[in-house]
Amino acid sequence: MNGWFRVHRRLLNEPLWVGEPFTRGQAWVDLVGLANHEPGFIYVRGNRVDLKRGDVGWSEVGLAERWKWSRGRVRRFLRELETDQRIVQQKSFVSTVITITNYGAYQTNSTADRTADGTADSTADGQQTVHEQEGLRRNKKEQEGCGVPPQPAKQPQKTLAVKPEEVPEAIWCDFQAVRRAKRAPLTATALGGIAREADKAGITLTQALTICAERGWQSFRADWNWQPQIAQQGSGGRPAKTKLYPIPGKNCGHPGCSLPAVYKSSGSAYDHYFCPQHMPAKVKELYE
Repeated sequence: MNGWFRVHRRLLNEPLWVGEPFTRGQAWVDLVGLANHEPGFIYVRGNRVDLKRGDVGWSEVGLAERWKWSRGRVRRFLRELETDQRIVQQKSFVSTVITITNYGAYQTNSTADRTADGTADSTADGQQTVHEQEGLRRNKKEQEGCGVPPQPAKQPQKTLAVKPEEVPEAIWCDFQAVRRAKRAPLTATALGGIAREADKAGITLTQALTICAERGWQSFRADWNWQPQIAQQGSGGRPAKTKLYPIPGKNCGHPGCSLPAVYKSSGSAYDHYFCPQHMPAKVKELYE
């Protein structure tokens, strides 16, 4: 006879199959059916044993109980199969792995055609068609316990935004606090989008971030209702200067300066205090 036919692995556990001592031919077919159809692994006395496609992870004792043979008969049968080059036995201090020679000849992965009306046709080499694909999918699900568990997809790394030089530290920290409260880390892409929208609105990035921080917005759009907020700021795309008042009990942190501090900046693990004379130039532009 030419070609082959599919036998579902579920039949290998039917009482009609395992209810009586196996014949030699039945044992050979059973051995092919017990082989892994995809790479996987088993544990033997706490040691992991990797199995390739076509490997059988059953011991002689297990096969003897399944086939209802003596262990000696199992050993002689496996030796005969190895002599006939049907199998290869790989022995280690942990276990013996049986590899089915030319396993692909018995369990191919090739697909078959279907007719136009959806029924299955036989293929040129006499194999059964994929009319039973649903059965094969169920079979694969049954074998997942011996396979390598699926690996979770790797998530792309997010590139966090870096503070632009023109944005004051205080405004940057306030806006970052809004983003953290909304569990939305500020990425370089998000900051770039805010900058583009600010340019569309005809305002600076600093003004846009100020509006977001004061209104609790995690982003900015030119078509949002932000104009009343910007009306309180100066014209020409620059914020109106406001008055600074002394911070009680704090003097300027600049070496040799004892003037009262009027501006507080938080950086790394420390707070920095400045008088009007020594505050950063970018911040000084915003205040009187």
